[in-house]
Amino acid sequence: MAGQQQRKTLLAVAAMVLAGAAAPAVADIGLGAAITNGAFDTGTTLLLPIRTPTLLIEPQLAYVDQKQGGATNKSTSLGVGVYLRKEVGPLFEAYYGGILSYDQLKTTPAGGAETKSSAFSIIPTVGVAHYFSKQFSIALDVGLQYQDGTTKAPGGDQDIKTIATVARILLRGYVW
Repeated sequence: MAGQQQRKTLLAVAAMVLAGAAAPAVADIGLGAAITNGAFDTGTTLLLPIRTPTLLIEPQLAYVDQKQGGATNKSTSLGVGVYLRKEVGPLFEAYYGGILSYDQLKTTPAGGAETKSSAFSIIPTVGVAHYFSKQFSIALDVGLQYQDGTTKAPGGDQDIKTIATVARILLRGYVW
């Protein structure tokens, strides 16, 4: 029985390795950055775009650590964007979909008490990308961010429910 279980595990691992080796034929994988100007997340986001013929799946991570005059702000955002792609010319494509993310913010004012916020964000997004080549693109997208969460402060907890616009400039490069 133990030998049979080991063979099944080995076959499962082999199937995953072969599936991973076949992935470049089906999807382009790359690296990118998004420069954001929104009400809640101003800064740069690291992207891991995975481009298929019809979809763009984009895990993303943003981390900001600001210190100013004894006060500190640390924010982290982990999310994924999923978009449908549509070619609109030989060098352009439009995409539409959304981003789902989990955001945390920790603020410590100079000489004050720490506050911690955590929230989920849903951001319906539309954008357009220009391809310099098959491997490199620049894009502009806009979204409407809905954020829902809580802030824990010394005076008590508060609910976060906000809606704001988000605009991003994105640079993407693909290896496959």
